[in-house]
Amino acid sequence: MDKQKRQEGTRLAKAKEMKMKAIETAKDIWKTRCEEPGSPLSQELSSSVSSITSKDTFCSCCRGQGIDCSKCEKRIRSPRSKIPISRSRKSGQYLKTNIKGLPSISLEIIDSKLTYLAEVESGMLQLYGTGAVTAALSHTWACHVLELIDTVSFHFVVFDDIVYLLGKLKTKFPNIETASFECACLESLPQLNALGLIPGLKNLTIQPEGNPLLLLSLWQMYAVYRLGPTIEQINGSMVTELERKKAENIFGGLGFDALLSLPKYRLSSLLNSPRVKQMFANRKGDSPNSSEKQKDYEKATELMKAIFTYSPDFEFSSPGCKIIAKTTVDRSVINVQEGIKKRLLFQRLWPSTYSGIVTDALEDYTDINHHIKLSMKNLLAKCKSAEINLH
Repeated sequence: MDKQKRQEGTRLAKAKEMKMKAIETAKDIWKTRCEEPGSPLSQELSSSVSSITSKDTFCSCCRGQGIDCSKCEKRIRSPRSKIPISRSRKSGQYLKTNIKGLPSISLEIIDSKLTYLAEVESGMLQLYGTGAVTAALSHTWACHVLELIDTVSFHFVVFDDIVYLLGKLKTKFPNIETASFECACLESLPQLNALGLIPGLKNLTIQPEGNPLLLLSLWQMYAVYRLGPTIEQINGSMVTELERKKAENIFGGLGFDALLSLPKYRLSSLLNSPRVKQMFANRKGDSPNSSEKQKDYEKATELMKAIFTYSPDFEFSSPGCKIIAKTTVDRSVINVQEGIKKRLLFQRLWPSTYSGIVTDALEDYTDINHHIKLSMKNLLAKCKSAEINLH
């Protein structure tokens, strides 16, 4: 009994050490990736995630459910291959599941190179490193685990590297309603458009560390506008109806302009897309064809938000376009400042100018009798001139 306890303690200590090492390695890779965007580290990540789907992942005595038990200490066998695999071949892969109490499931996935970690506990999917996102998608999860997960948390990832995986993540875990980002390189408002790939998102948390986006004053308003009526809480604060109206007032014009600039073929494709039809159906509770019955402005409001997407490889993200955009914004700021100065000058000069106009207009009426006589004299002169012209 004591020997088994010591072995269990040693195993847990080793697992904890591997977990911490994987997190630290993911953090170091993230730092290097942020410092050198053009480095080949992204290729290294993509090549290292394949180990999670190898045949030595599952234990035969656990029925292939990814349960780390004491019987797996010496040999691990895949239920598909039935070929014995030594413990040394595992070399860092660790899966642990406690299914005695389903609400508190704990599952950890660490690749053989210890570059990422995927952990599930109490319905929360913790992803450390870009490789963890791919691993979570490729791994075969138990059905009860998929149903329990309603929260996904990203740590030490480059957001642009996982954008194309967000939609797949929602498909894999359909009950996701909460997303959290820590050290995810979120730095611009267009990146929030990608969160539209997670429909039904109710809670959003973006940590200040590693996310320069929070330095922008309007990021929260834009998140409220883009994510629509489904979002309920952002960074722990409930979204109020007043904030929704304010966000609509701020960014509604931008969406309307984007809608007007959209080519007809793109607009037609967007209207006929299943996602937009389903969005209309969810709003009204009718069939997908109910979009035809809605008012034009209601359609436009939803389409405005659906238009905004994000592509990391878009040409406008190049340094040259960023310089042009910065120059345009600076020029617009200067024009606005000049307009404000002119308005202030006008407000200062207008009272005296208006007083002069009124004084000139009323000057003839200071002596009303003289004004009447002068007016009658001019009128008689005009009548006399008209009679002469007739004769």
